[in-house]
Amino acid sequence: MDKRDFKRIETSLESHCSDLNYFGTVTNISGNGMFIRSPKINFPLASQFEISIPYKEEILNVPVIIKRLTKSNGYYDGMGVKIINLQKKYLDLLIRLNAGSQP
Repeated sequence: MDKRDFKRIETSLESHCSDLNYFGTVTNISGNGMFIRSPKINFPLASQFEISIPYKEEILNVPVIIKRLTKSNGYYDGMGVKIINLQKKYLDLLIRLNAGSQP
């Protein structure tokens, strides 16, 4: 039995952490969170912030909280985040990704 509430969708979406000089790639996404890879995550990093993702002709700002960090070669290079406020446009993005369409 799978313990996840939502199916993970493998993807490669460029993202930006709002108000921070941090860019990354969303490598998987679901209805309650996402995992973001980056060459090196800069600190200090607030535990709650917004992830900006391009969606259609606009930018979707998704409020998140950090749930876990990953480390490789002594540097933090990935983070799992939980969605704080699920938005209709975010769900629309998931539907498009699950169908294999471009966001």
